[in-house]
Amino acid sequence: MLAAAFWSALETRLADPKFADLPERPEFEDVISEVTGSILEEISSGVLDSVLRSAPEVLRDNERARRDFEATVERVWGEPLMLLRVFYGICMEVGDSFNRRYRDRAYDENDYSCQAIIRLHARSCLVMSEVLALLRSGHASGAHARWRTLHELAVVASFLREHDDEIAHRYLEHDSIQAYKSALSYRSYAKRLGHEPLADEEFDEAKRRRDELVCKYGRDFKREYGWAEPVLPGEGRTFAEIEFATKLDHIRPYYKMASHAIHPNARGSFFDLGLGEDENLLLAGPSTRGLADPGMGACVALFQTTVSLLNERPDVDEVVTMLVLQQLVSQIEDALLWANVAHDAEAERRRNERADGDESTPGIPADRRLARLHRLRGALTGWGAALRTRR
Repeated sequence: MLAAAFWSALETRLADPKFADLPERPEFEDVISEVTGSILEEISSGVLDSVLRSAPEVLRDNERARRDFEATVERVWGEPLMLLRVFYGICMEVGDSFNRRYRDRAYDENDYSCQAIIRLHARSCLVMSEVLALLRSGHASGAHARWRTLHELAVVASFLREHDDEIAHRYLEHDSIQAYKSALSYRSYAKRLGHEPLADEEFDEAKRRRDELVCKYGRDFKREYGWAEPVLPGEGRTFAEIEFATKLDHIRPYYKMASHAIHPNARGSFFDLGLGEDENLLLAGPSTRGLADPGMGACVALFQTTVSLLNERPDVDEVVTMLVLQQLVSQIEDALLWANVAHDAEAERRRNERADGDESTPGIPADRRLARLHRLRGALTGWGAALRTRR
């Protein structure tokens, strides 16, 4: 349509008598280029005006479609999503109460482990709220990508709990290493970004603090996970090493799967939790498929970080809270699995109804990953047992 408008406008413009002998002129190409540019600007301005005039109505239609879709998500996944919100609310209350009671004391007593895990738990609750928003809107791979962060936070919290306070102190001080790297990056690109340059005094202070810590802890402290160097074997100082040390590396296949939604590798262009293995589609929006994996993973990761937090100051109330959360985790796992089965059944029914029609007709696709979900459930059950043993 836009191409037709362009060629029509070009023909009209060149029909002007002043362009009658244009092909014989030496400036022919320059004139055509100038006229073409002018026409393209006029057309694009007209298209933009049209888009903006129709935007309110289009956006209302889109919003109505979004609400209808989320109602479908709620109908299929409503029970586990409700339980996840309850679980999240309890963890939020637990974290808030713990923070009010113990945070100031942790700083007064230089209890670095408590300081660090309070912060990690708050971050975990924030990420969990993002996961819930993505699940409710049907963005399974996005939710799984945020679970990946939840898992990292849970692993680090568990790692800090298993080692003495010196490691937690190094972890907190490592913030200055990251701050220096950020300052160095900003300083390098501020001009190209059109931003104000970083003040020399601010950069010098970041560098001074970084050099001070490297002198204190050694050159390995500059690495991404250099804070964990004293208690890690090998020389990699990687997250995978920390994950292995906490015996949570059995979750790595799901961690790798979640990474596809983050990185621009080819696998992420062919695989998405919102699509079935037999669907020759490109997913460019939400889907009702695939919510069980990120829902289960996020629930267990937040549970583990909450257990790490409560074990910083264990008493009867904390133990009861952990047991309540553990029972709720089990109910959430059951609800997600059953919702997945119901999703499969409805998807198969719709697939059969469309068998003689257009196979691309939108509907709820069948999910054939139930066996994989059962395997994940087994892994999570082992995780819960490990947590109980540590407690």
